[in-house]
Amino acid sequence: MMIYMRTQLKEIEVHGGALLKPAFTMFKSLDHNDISNVMFGRDVLVHIFTGSEESDFNFTLPRESAWVNLGNYEMIPAGATITLRPSGPLAMFQRMGSVVPLQKFEGKVDSVLDIRKNPIILSISLLQNEAFGHVYVEDGVEGQWSREIHQVWVEKNFIGFRQQDFRTQNLVANDTII
Repeated sequence: MMIYMRTQLKEIEVHGGALLKPAFTMFKSLDHNDISNVMFGRDVLVHIFTGSEESDFNFTLPRESAWVNLGNYEMIPAGATITLRPSGPLAMFQRMGSVVPLQKFEGKVDSVLDIRKNPIILSISLLQNEAFGHVYVEDGVEGQWSREIHQVWVEKNFIGFRQQDFRTQNLVANDTII
């Protein structure tokens, strides 16, 4: 989730906002007294076990959006109730219609150079054959980094990438369509 976090931090730098916030601030269907559900950026919902859950329990996802379980990539309808295990992996859900950049790391990460050694994986969660997101990339030699943010969009049978000026969010005219 490091590349997603770096992308979200860049968006916060440009537009303002918060990296983590209680999920009920975005979804009216969630209980306002429940602080165990947190939005990580704009598109990832995380259920944080508070210690009060001693056994499996039912969790109802917000009804405003459908979701994908990032643990097993199962699609979950809006408002569905699922069973979570406190002893299981961290419960993370991607909002349908989003593109979330991910990386899997082997070994220790000490610098941007270590990040660049690992491929970026796009988790694309289609909603009505479309998805949208951003990817923030740092490249170049140490001390002279080139920073780029790319819009990523998916429509039906193609994926598009469009570079943006990360300081102003102005689009750069070069589109890459796959």
